[in-house]
Amino acid sequence: MEHIAIIGAGLMGRGIALAFALAGRRVVVHEADADRSRDLCSQLQQDLRQIGADTATADRITFDASLASAVAGADVVIEAVPEDLPLKRQVFAAEAGIAAMMDVLRGIGKMPVHVRKDVPGFIGNRLQHAMWREAIALVEAGVCDAETVDTVVKASFGQRLAVLGPLENADLVGTDLALMVHHYLLPHLDRTPEPQPLLRDLVATGRLGMKSGTGFRTWTEDAARRVRDDLARHLLAARPVPGRADPTPFDHKETGS
Repeated sequence: MEHIAIIGAGLMGRGIALAFALAGRRVVVHEADADRSRDLCSQLQQDLRQIGADTATADRITFDASLASAVAGADVVIEAVPEDLPLKRQVFAAEAGIAAMMDVLRGIGKMPVHVRKDVPGFIGNRLQHAMWREAIALVEAGVCDAETVDTVVKASFGQRLAVLGPLENADLVGTDLALMVHHYLLPHLDRTPEPQPLLRDLVATGRLGMKSGTGFRTWTEDAARRVRDDLARHLLAARPVPGRADPTPFDHKETGS
């Protein structure tokens, strides 16, 4: 599995391309927008410098505006287009060899998991955005500010997540205790079936997060850079080492059936 084709050059596609290139594979990314392709080349160089990797790794990644030629001769084709169902239906075909695909991903140091039912967001995004919804609701209700939410997560259960998943945690404390807490707490959790007004207002007023200088929190260029650098160092330290049998959750990939 030496020739990898990736359909879609967004944030996810870029990350997948880097992962395979760092593992020594040759990668072709399908991207019809020439300007975006040029921007991505510089972003790849920046990503590699940030994790302390050889920037020449980017030479293993090429871009192709033609879908047909991008996938021609590929050993593996990975779809990484935006979360747009009609678009995905145009390019996605069900994986016939789940086990083979999982072996390919393990071969570059990732931890693949088998998603047995296709649902919006798969597993990771569903869990992440469920937490985000509650976090936004707390701020919107005036319970606390955004910095407090982030502090509570990072200083409490967030420290355990890399080694203790949510259902492991429930088993650890006992399912009887989990049930008792759920009887009391679940009726009070946010059930908003659409984006909260606070999030809508931030976007409508141009408060887009780090890239605009303000979002839920206010960001200087230095503060945003520190967060990105801290994240890169953390993920780099958590990367699996050759021969270790316990790749980290940061390297997981969800493979649908």
